[in-house]
Amino acid sequence: MRKGKKVLATFLLFAVRILIQDLYSFTMLGLSTNSVYLILILAFLVILVLSVLAQNRFRIRSANGTEDISQNNIDNTASETVAPKNTLNDFRYPGSELVSASFNNLILQSSDDVNAVTDWYANKIRDLNLNSVSKILTNSNDNILNTISASSSNQSVYIQITKRSGSNTTKITVER
Repeated sequence: MRKGKKVLATFLLFAVRILIQDLYSFTMLGLSTNSVYLILILAFLVILVLSVLAQNRFRIRSANGTEDISQNNIDNTASETVAPKNTLNDFRYPGSELVSASFNNLILQSSDDVNAVTDWYANKIRDLNLNSVSKILTNSNDNILNTISASSSNQSVYIQITKRSGSNTTKITVER
């Protein structure tokens, strides 16, 4: 049963209950029990007829006037949520070793040159047509920290590529 019908049914039951409880009060006003039952039945029928008439019609006001729209013309299907098509594993650098992984975080290491790794991720982001790209390359005393972040309407990715001075290992952190 739909919410509107539930509300109407609850209202009707509540009204009937109150009228029955106050039956004694109505008889004190000089109305006979049969008159109270007749009023109760008429009120119930009026509410029932009004609910049936209003059940399948909605009124929408537009700038040009008023338009009636039938419930049958309204699309009641849920809209599809657009999920990112790429998984975190799609951002795994080829030949890299997995250090750790979680739902939205991937830590890798590679023996490849830090510039080759950075270029691969820049190309990957371009191939995925992600916009709002930010690329920061930092080198201080041979300690390298490169960051790339990109996003689109339904996904974002942040990549940090580091290599310490004297190390042969490039560390890659990917976050979604």
